[in-house]
Amino acid sequence: MHGLLGHSGDFVIMGPERSIGYILADAGYDVWLGNLRGTIYSTHLNLTRDNPKFWEFSFHEHGKYDIPAQIDKVLAVTGLPKLLYVGYSMGTTSFFTMMSQRPEYNDKVIAFVALAPAVFLDNMRPLAELLLKTWNVPQTMRNQGMVSMTFRQELRELVLSSVCRVRSPKDDMCMRLVYALVGEDYEQNDWDMMSVILARFQPASWRQLEHFGKIALTGVFTSWEDGLWGEVKPYNLSNVRVPVSLLYGENDQLTEKSQIMRLAKELNDSGVLEEVRPGCDWPKFNHLDFVFAKDLGKLFTRPLVKHIDYMYNKYGFS
Repeated sequence: MHGLLGHSGDFVIMGPERSIGYILADAGYDVWLGNLRGTIYSTHLNLTRDNPKFWEFSFHEHGKYDIPAQIDKVLAVTGLPKLLYVGYSMGTTSFFTMMSQRPEYNDKVIAFVALAPAVFLDNMRPLAELLLKTWNVPQTMRNQGMVSMTFRQELRELVLSSVCRVRSPKDDMCMRLVYALVGEDYEQNDWDMMSVILARFQPASWRQLEHFGKIALTGVFTSWEDGLWGEVKPYNLSNVRVPVSLLYGENDQLTEKSQIMRLAKELNDSGVLEEVRPGCDWPKFNHLDFVFAKDLGKLFTRPLVKHIDYMYNKYGFS
């Protein structure tokens, strides 16, 4: 499952020799790529995307409604009793939310492989304070009539053509800004693909940003109840009963190592932690490298498939 501003295409965009969707399929797995509400693939029976009510959701709704519905669909079509879930970034946040809110779904999951899990975000507190308290970006944008984080085609093309297609790393303002957030790794930046990747960023709700901000500001994996400044109500991670592997990037500045270790301790205390380790041995491996690294297949994807084989063989059904 994809991350914030991402979609199912993130797992195939780098091609058959690099992307996990292809390589898992080549290994014999039945691969289902999900899309969460907010992406261009999601609609509503009654509300248009221009209606502010359409965007009244965060990863809480992803976890409570969207992922359970998709799991049920996969199991109904395949006739299997369980599946193995792989999540990246917000795709992990939504999974942990699901298990907290819908613990009966433990019975439908073999194991969980969490890539760059976004659960504790204390390291992002200064940025959250700047965006949400000092500048109050979401509400300012709403007041300007921007109901969501939707990148209009004309604005996207202007930005991409003016500042995001510079071949010199030092002059590329897009990548300098991105790397300030996720960790610098120019060596693994596939320049030929970057404009394609940036052009396919997906819409998201302001509440998603605010909910992650609430986690960063409070230091608690908390629900959205009562809003950004409302009561802190921690999600119950002890409801997770399936084996969990946590894979992090050594240079990931967004889901930073110390925060992964904090999550690992909680999961270990409840007896479900299978493993916590770097995703690969490249020291500059950052948050985006999990899906977009130039040498993704060799560095990460093929070793990951071996780990998935191990988890499936150990915990899967015969």
